Amino acid sequence: MPAVFKSEQIIKKWGNGLGIGISAAAAKAAHLTPGVRVSIEVSEDGSLWVKSTAKLSLAQKLKLYDPELHGGEVDTGGLLGKERF
Repeated sequence: MPAVFKSEQIIKKWGNGLGIGISAAAAKAAHLTPGVRVSIEVSEDGSLWVKSTAKLSLAQKLKLYDPELHGGEVDTGGLLGKERF
């Protein structure tokens, strides 16, 4: 899957763990806001995946809807059965 947003960050010490700053542009692209819960997965090759576990409301989903990207009609061909239109 191609990246929608890509940047380099520096890992810093945070308490007795590590932390990473998420830029405003990256947070917007990932639909992250302060306080949102995320899941973190690390693959065997060391890739780190951060994914929001928040459930979006209908209003939030509609705000993210892009008719240019998601819209339009698809013609799957002619009638296949006894459809009536």
